[in-house]
Amino acid sequence: VIRQKMAEDPVTVPTSISPQKSSEPDHADAALPHLDIWSPSRGRMFSGLLALNVIILGAALVVSAALKPQGLRHHEDLVFLLFLMALSMVWMTGHMIRERCSQGAGPHTDHHAGSILTRCLHDRFFTQLNSPFVSHRFGLLLTLLTNMLLWLSGVTDDTIHMQIEADGEPGANSTRFNNTSLCHCSQDVVCSVFQRGCELLYPFNIEYHLTSACMLYVMWKNVGRRPHHQNPPPSPLEKLQLGARRLMLGSALGTMCLIAGLCIFILYQVQVGTQKGRHQAFLLFYSYHLVVLPVMLCCSLVGTIIHKLEDTEVDSSHNPSRRLDISLLIGSSLGHLAISYFSLVAALGVVFHQLSNWLDFTYSLLSLFQVVCQNIFIIEGLHRPTLEEVVQSRRSSSVTERSDFTTEESSANASPTGSSTWRRQAVKEIAIFLILTNIMLWVIPAFGAHPQLEEGLGKAFFGFRIWFVILNLGLPLGVFYRIHSVGGLLEVLFIS
Repeated sequence: VIRQKMAEDPVTVPTSISPQKSSEPDHADAALPHLDIWSPSRGRMFSGLLALNVIILGAALVVSAALKPQGLRHHEDLVFLLFLMALSMVWMTGHMIRERCSQGAGPHTDHHAGSILTRCLHDRFFTQLNSPFVSHRFGLLLTLLTNMLLWLSGVTDDTIHMQIEADGEPGANSTRFNNTSLCHCSQDVVCSVFQRGCELLYPFNIEYHLTSACMLYVMWKNVGRRPHHQNPPPSPLEKLQLGARRLMLGSALGTMCLIAGLCIFILYQVQVGTQKGRHQAFLLFYSYHLVVLPVMLCCSLVGTIIHKLEDTEVDSSHNPSRRLDISLLIGSSLGHLAISYFSLVAALGVVFHQLSNWLDFTYSLLSLFQVVCQNIFIIEGLHRPTLEEVVQSRRSSSVTERSDFTTEESSANASPTGSSTWRRQAVKEIAIFLILTNIMLWVIPAFGAHPQLEEGLGKAFFGFRIWFVILNLGLPLGVFYRIHSVGGLLEVLFIS
């Protein structure tokens, strides 16, 4: 019957089933399979293997220079870093010159590449998408590895500086230790200003290298991809200016915590240098955190509950930038979690004779729960659709049901309801409060406030050497976690 019907009416055969040959050969389509097969697999594999070997070699040189500097007489670690920096600059310069000289090869803009913080600083960041050249992969990974090794070198130097200050020993066996400990900058104004400037700019330096590495990773993943049509989103600064006028409660509470934290941080830096005010400085540090952390914990729990009560669908689409943000958020939180868990384990074997032990125990417990709940709140918020997407989906559903409803009812269904608006406003208030408090919790450890290094459960249980290693593995990740949480919370704020 089907054959008879098709024979009687051949026009009804779908055109997508019958093969059609084009009169003109399509060279672009013929080249597509070769590009799609070769670029994402083989080029990424070779560049990844090269990057793995280079970063392991660089990490071995940097760590060896820190552990046994007298063995590397010619400063091989610095020579290797200078070599990578020179190669990166040569590749970036050549890449920019070639792109400028090529005709009609303007870069495509990936509006979802990088964190919201980077887009706030530079709204016109361009990410190369459609280049199939393997040199782009190797060049991007080379620049990424250079930033990672510079970050590791900065963290290692800061670790040595912290050990010298904690021990008070000149370290006669290490040339770098001698240069650091025997440099009397108080006799020279220029030297003192330079030393103080390096200490103040150190947190921004390490954050810059990590942020650059994240952006370069997104660019490396985008090489070989073909851009799809996407409308540019509004500027983050414009959305922040429009939304900041409506955020009263969260902004007020966050500003109060920020101002109080700055005052306590200044008092801490003044009193921690004296023997009499040292204990009082530690009390100020723990008192501030024991007040702020429970409030942040409650806000994260309330925000997570609000996300669960929403009737909107979860955005589970493929988004490399969001996946990178979540991976960095969870990975960097391991620093806080490790220090907290080690402190809780130390609490099992230490008798609490002093007030500082109780304060450290409570601080570790609250920090543990706050980080976990904040991660859940941010991850849930990143998977929520924006307000524009919710309105668009409701409009499309109202169009399909227009035969059963009137025009007024359709427009009412397209607009968000009162409960949905109230929930989004509550999420915005929570997000802006957590942004301001996380900024303050980034400032305090980033500029040298580490009372757990000198007084705490970990030092009493593990000893100074082991506890020093644990802290120096966890503190850099903890500092990066706070500033990366600010970026994730800004994303949640703009999505809401």
